[in-house]
Amino acid sequence: MKFPTVEKFFCCFRLELGALIMGWWSLLWSTVMLILLTVLLMWTVFSYGTFLSILPENYFGDLLKTYTPILVRFLILISLSYCAVYFYASKRLVNSIKTRVPSHTHLYMILLLLDIMLSLLSILHMSWIAIIQAIIMTIYNGYIFICIYSFYDYLKDEARRTQNRHSQYQSAPLSMYKI
Repeated sequence: MKFPTVEKFFCCFRLELGALIMGWWSLLWSTVMLILLTVLLMWTVFSYGTFLSILPENYFGDLLKTYTPILVRFLILISLSYCAVYFYASKRLVNSIKTRVPSHTHLYMILLLLDIMLSLLSILHMSWIAIIQAIIMTIYNGYIFICIYSFYDYLKDEARRTQNRHSQYQSAPLSMYKI
């Protein structure tokens, strides 16, 4: 049984264009998140009390006041690391379009699977809004994963066809020619 693939990205764009769109979108998203998280980290380092005072009391305020500043900074660092890895994976995905190397899509697909698992974990909140959001994000990330996998499969087939074409036209070894 073969993994499901699609021929077009959102039923109208070529897979290459879809991978390019997702790669650049992810690059933009991860860059913005890296900047915001870095600013947030600096803010928590230099003025943790001010950071807590602007948060709404009913949502994050009580939660963050119970944790130490070190734990909050650690969680921000984990988020920064995740965004940095996502930035690198997105860059490799965009690069795979130019270089035609299928293995450059692996890290991006692994991160998409991680996103799917994290989306499914948000169902544990047991609120209807969280469940609906988790279902929508799981479907979206699943479709993007299938599109990127289809692009990976396309690159793999293209490499195989190119290799077969080159092997058909190889010249005879020099030992066959008499001088």
